[in-house]
Amino acid sequence: MSGMNRGAFGAIELISVLAILAILTALVLPRVLQTTKVTQARQTVNEAHLTQVMATLQALQPAITAHLAQFGSLASRNGTPLPFSETYDNFGQVLLTEGLIERPFELSLGTNATLRLVKMSQVTRDTQVDGSNGIYDLDGDGKSDTAGTGCVLEAVIPDVREVEARALNDRLDGPRLGAGEGNNDFVGRVIYRAAGPGGMTTVHIYLLHQ
Repeated sequence: MSGMNRGAFGAIELISVLAILAILTALVLPRVLQTTKVTQARQTVNEAHLTQVMATLQALQPAITAHLAQFGSLASRNGTPLPFSETYDNFGQVLLTEGLIERPFELSLGTNATLRLVKMSQVTRDTQVDGSNGIYDLDGDGKSDTAGTGCVLEAVIPDVREVEARALNDRLDGPRLGAGEGNNDFVGRVIYRAAGPGGMTTVHIYLLHQ
């Protein structure tokens, strides 16, 4: 009789455990599925952002070339020299004023992207790439390709997640000129510092130098 009681109690305990597991699964599974859907949605949105960045940068090239061909200088607006000491962050407005682009420059990646001119007059060929000084090692040979010129035109995108910066680099430069997670990427057209505590970095994208 005691054996039957132990068997009965064992079955009851097993049924109770299974019931609890079923309840927990019913509670947790929808949240897991929702999290998965959100993650997938974010990945899709990020891909869309990267595609938009690529399309915008490609569309900019004819406008920049036309500006330079017409006025002979990057650092000018309608042929009048732009007064700035080190950097000029509103070159997008210059192209808009000249009628070379149809709408204000903006990107769906990061926040408040700008087209920046960086003067190279104080920079020598010994100056190292630091991710913000206008120096670019475009081919990864360890040598500056922009020092000693007049100025560099770049797109600057603040508040970019490092994973997105690496993905953008892979699209523009290819993995060979990229950097691993948590490292500075100072070679190629796309350069950035390793993300800080907030996981964000500022991406600089080379467009042209003169």
